[in-house]
Amino acid sequence: MKSTDNRRLFGTLIGASAATGNIVTIPATQGTAGDGTASIALAFPPETFIARAAGGEPPRGADMNGFLNLLSSAVQVLQAGYLGPFDAAFAAGIGGYPAGAVVSGSTAGTFWVSTAEANTTVPGATGANWKSLFDGLAQLSGGNNLSGTQMVTNGDIISETFHGGTATGQLCWGGSAGGQILGRGTTGPNGPVGAYLYPIEVVGSYVGGRLQVQGYGQRADVDFRLLSSGATVMLFGGNQVAYLTDVTSAVSAEAKLRSNADTTLQTNINNEAARAKTAENTLQTNINNETERAEAAESALTSAKLNRGGDTTTGSYTAVNWAAVSVTTSTANGVVNNWGGYLTSRITGRDVTTSIFSWENVGQDQGATIQIAGYGLDVRYTFPKSGRMLSSAGTMAVTSDLPTSGTIAGGYYSKIGNILTQSFTISANNGTQISLPISFTNTTYTVNIAPSKAAVSSSSSSHTVGYVVDTKTSSGFVLTLQWQNSTGAGDETTRIPVDITVIGEAS
Repeated sequence: MKSTDNRRLFGTLIGASAATGNIVTIPATQGTAGDGTASIALAFPPETFIARAAGGEPPRGADMNGFLNLLSSAVQVLQAGYLGPFDAAFAAGIGGYPAGAVVSGSTAGTFWVSTAEANTTVPGATGANWKSLFDGLAQLSGGNNLSGTQMVTNGDIISETFHGGTATGQLCWGGSAGGQILGRGTTGPNGPVGAYLYPIEVVGSYVGGRLQVQGYGQRADVDFRLLSSGATVMLFGGNQVAYLTDVTSAVSAEAKLRSNADTTLQTNINNEAARAKTAENTLQTNINNETERAEAAESALTSAKLNRGGDTTTGSYTAVNWAAVSVTTSTANGVVNNWGGYLTSRITGRDVTTSIFSWENVGQDQGATIQIAGYGLDVRYTFPKSGRMLSSAGTMAVTSDLPTSGTIAGGYYSKIGNILTQSFTISANNGTQISLPISFTNTTYTVNIAPSKAAVSSSSSSHTVGYVVDTKTSSGFVLTLQWQNSTGAGDETTRIPVDITVIGEAS
């Protein structure tokens, strides 16, 4: 056969202009058994091979035209050069595509070759027995992975529209080029632009390759090194690039370090809480002991003091210079001071005197003062009407100023002056009404809450629990608890242990 021979192309299908009654579409199977109609399965059926006198049916011309139309249609597809796509139903019908069969891909210009007999696998699927028709061939559009020795003789590799201009590149081997693979752009207003790839070696240390990019007056190097130890290293701009495993290892080490630090911190917090509790108990014991001692001293003082009712004293007692006087003076700031009568006593034979006198800062305060003088000292104890006792060293405290503490439901409390601190633990969830064991004077108290991280939460994964304090009264508040993790957030519906500390003004 010659390429110039008549190929008998079917530009028009056989029977294309046949009248409707003179051509039929051949069905897959005979519609009515024994009626003489042709089908794909039987072709012309057995009854068409029996004489009419013997009960047979003659073959029909419309069936013949249908067969010829069907066959010319299939031939026309092949003459048009069309390779159809993979057809699963067709593959099942013929028992699978043979080895070497070619089908078209879903993208125009792609084709698959069967690598197995009776092949029913789908091209492109994982493990399918098909390969690309162009497998092993270089693509003019690029993206090729070349192996073996490649050679360009007496020619250049031309690259168009490189950084807005035309650039030429060369493959250079040996000689003065030093084994470089060079891509070079034209010199423009920003200076030369180029990329170089060449081998490097530090004898006895490493071998490798360097990718060097130049442009815009700048230069960047990327080194790929194979060390003499067998390890591989990549450097960018002189800095070593870490592997993902290195980063993961460092992150894991940091996470472990932080976990250990958290554990140590929690241990220290627990130890400090225990120490503070012990110190508080010791302080309370000392307060109780001091209270008992003071009460005993006060009782002894009451028994020993001189009363106007006629107590009997022993030893020498002299009272002199008692006078009922009234002295008025003016100070620099315009306050008028009135000094009342005074009583002075002196120890016989000693330069020690004690004086008692009353005073008044008009419009401000009133009181009495005890003055003890002797041996070059002058000590005064003042008892103003405002209720605070003063000495030369400063204001003196009363028993109500001493710290107190004790237990409350779920914890303990401490009180210093009028500042009350309550710490207790309860079980709560979102919306729980918290009742304070001891009420405050007002609602300005502060609230610190620590939901237990070890508690079972409404969330089934690792989470954190946050809180909001609502509807504060002097005797309690409403606690809003919410959980949050990497998948979302929501109200904390499960009751969990909650540590609460409140500080405010005692009632």
